[in-house]
Amino acid sequence: MLAVRQRPMMSLILAAIVLPVAVMAGISGFGHDVDGSAGPEPYVADDGRIYPLAGKPQPMWTLPATAFGAQADASYVVAADADAHRVVVLAFPQYHDHDGVPLLVDSADGKPRWDAPSRFEADDCVLGADPDLLACVRNDHETMLTIGILDARTGAIIDVTTAPTRGFTSRVEVAGDGFLVVSDYRDNQTRKSAVELMRFGPDARRSWVQVPRPGLQYAQVSSAGRVVLAHYGHGGAIVYALDSGRPLFDDVTATARLRAAGQANLAFDAVVLCATGFAVGYLGTDVGRATRTELYDSDGRRRAVFDGFAPSPQPAGAEGTLLPVHDGRGEVAGVLSTRDARLVWQRRLSVATFDLALIGGRFVVTDDVTIQSFPRYRRILDLHTGVQRGIVVSHYDQELVASDDVRLIMTSVFSRLRTDPPAVAAYRVVDGVLAWEVRTVGDDADRFSFDLVGPYLFRTTAVRADQPAAVSRMAG
Repeated sequence: MLAVRQRPMMSLILAAIVLPVAVMAGISGFGHDVDGSAGPEPYVADDGRIYPLAGKPQPMWTLPATAFGAQADASYVVAADADAHRVVVLAFPQYHDHDGVPLLVDSADGKPRWDAPSRFEADDCVLGADPDLLACVRNDHETMLTIGILDARTGAIIDVTTAPTRGFTSRVEVAGDGFLVVSDYRDNQTRKSAVELMRFGPDARRSWVQVPRPGLQYAQVSSAGRVVLAHYGHGGAIVYALDSGRPLFDDVTATARLRAAGQANLAFDAVVLCATGFAVGYLGTDVGRATRTELYDSDGRRRAVFDGFAPSPQPAGAEGTLLPVHDGRGEVAGVLSTRDARLVWQRRLSVATFDLALIGGRFVVTDDVTIQSFPRYRRILDLHTGVQRGIVVSHYDQELVASDDVRLIMTSVFSRLRTDPPAVAAYRVVDGVLAWEVRTVGDDADRFSFDLVGPYLFRTTAVRADQPAAVSRMAG
């Protein structure tokens, strides 16, 4: 299988022309750029951009569990986070009476940067905005969690804080100069999945706690936009200020506001985070399917209303300013700049879709997942111009996860038989042709898993009687 950590649909056949930008949108009350300047959109890739994989990936280096000393018999070793130079690796014991042990290694050769693994046991770790800091978290039991701030240069523990929690599992994400701990739990009254959010500073001091209503079971951070989102896709959303935890937007309140204003023909669709704050999409409930995008700044002030298009919900792009949008009828797609509430481009669609994926900071990819679609067809569009590139024909069970600028990377958790899709595959952007694939057949399906972490692809090898657990950075 493959997991994605970024610090991380219905296909359509598009017409051959890009429509004039002014045709289908109206703007009222748009604000200024966050820094008051004009100029080209910044290139930001928090959405699946990885180092080039030109050929079939092979291990560039391998870190075995034996590098962890006392955890030499670990059942698995995984990459928890990575940047251009470093990888945080966790070794988890065969018996779950202990948490994982973190070790920082060099991304180029896999050699440890610390003299020994850290003494702080953890379930998850993340590299901080301050390159000298690393945050790790563990759940000591179902009512308490512990967060530790480590010296990224040595692995030494700098600060430790314990806090009561509702969650049974927790993960940690970078949140500005500090960290956000997201704890999953199940609400006993509603029986719905839910999350608890805690913001910690770089000194491990907790600054705020929020418990969104049950059912909003996913969380996302935009450090550039200074906001935190709790959501369940189209099923609701609450936005909080990153620095204070103050609620900035709630779909329930927004819906009541629309009804009070006599705009019952609009219904909440989704919230998308961005570098300027966040965008809220509404879809029409009438035959005309009126749509709207409201742009908000980091303080929750509405700075622009853009009629005619709504953002496509996606977990990517939260640190950028370009959002894929659709017209609410599935007939036209485009890209909206949140810097100046400007539609950068739009294209007429010949197959209806409401889902557009922003991949690698350079492409918008469409995806046909209708029940009649087997295989799936994905059309690649340039993020900045809307110009069409290749069309990828893939297996129904393949998911689009990344791009290295030249290829799209797809994965599948259903890769056990030779007739199954490959575990990892790359398709050329220019023409959609398969560039390479990696298959896990038979025993390999249980032995290997692939993880996209930061800008790299990793292979995790499970422990066997004759071989220790290990993690490998893959290169092509």
